[in-house]
This record gives sequence, C-alpha cells and structure tokens, in this order.
Amino acid sequence: MSPRYSIVFQPPTEILDQVQEMKTELAQTIGWYASRNAMAHITIQEFEVNDKKIEVIKRQLERCCNSLAPVVVHFNSFDSYPNGAFFIKPDLVSMPILSKMMKQVQQAVPTPNTHRGTDPHLTIARKLSFEKILIARELFNAIDLHFDLDKIALRQFNPTKKQFEIIAVYPFLSQPGLQPTQEVLF
Repeated sequence: MSPRYSIVFQPPTEILDQVQEMKTELAQTIGWYASRNAMAHITIQEFEVNDKKIEVIKRQLERCCNSLAPVVVHFNSFDSYPNGAFFIKPDLVSMPILSKMMKQVQQAVPTPNTHRGTDPHLTIARKLSFEKILIARELFNAIDLHFDLDKIALRQFNPTKKQFEIIAVYPFLSQPGLQPTQEVLF
C-alpha cells in the first residue's frame, strides 16, 4: 500500500494555537473525540502515491505556489455537517476566494484516487453525536479569525501516531507569468 498524503492550506501559528485551545476546551467538556489532536488546516486534497510519484507532486506544488499570491481570509462562524463534523466557517467574502484557490491547486496538482476538498473550513471535531454538537455550539458561539493565507503544506500520514505530519511547506511567492503546469504522473 502506498503512503497517504494530504495537501492543505496551512494557517499561521497563532491561528493553529487558537484552534488548539478550542479543541482542548471541547475535550475537557465532552471527552476525547475524532480530530482532537489534528493540527488546524483547510484540506485541499488527500491521496495515496508511491515515493516516485510524490516527487512529481512536490515539483507541481512548488510551481503552483510560486504563482499564487497571499490573501487575507476571515473565519467568523461555527457550523456542522450531518456526519458529526463541527467546524469554523469562512465568511461570505473568503469562501469563494478559498474555493477558487482550492480548485486552482487541484487542477495544477492532479493526484490519483483523490478525496478533494470542496467546502473550505477549519475542523474542530469530527464524528460527534448530535448531543455533542449541541454542547459544542453552546461552548463556542463567537469567533473572529483573520489571517494571511500564504502557504500550502504537504503532509504524510503517520500510521503509528494516526496523524498527518507536515513534510514540506510551499510559500506563495506571487511570481507573475508562472502559470502552474501539469506533469504526467502515470
């Protein structure tokens, strides 16, 4: 079986710390939950490839990020999905910006057997019961996160820790005229 990877938008350290504090507060209230120890991120795509193909993906990511420009994004509300995910949602201005950037990366860095992110968000918890989502909504009712989105992280799943770990970070360099190009993976 090939290693599992994910490509994510990586928030700055202060946002990671704020989300981790919320995860800790929720755990103190409801106990352990899925995604308790996961570092905050916005999933672009997850996939499995061998070592040779990941090197191609790394080059594609670097090329793609060279042409992307940093943007300020704003997350200002909480929401949940029917599957039990509880998350922080971007505002109405940031949502289309993030969605467009996700699609750009997905087109510039095509990966096989991919789960593609389509709804940008910062997950706090996954697989919560309806009752625990209600508790989370009572615990967290106001949020106001602004940050510069200026990099993508490539993460590899560590089966021992059961967590993704960052293996490379690609800053947005705003270089004009460098359109992301595709390399053939297969």
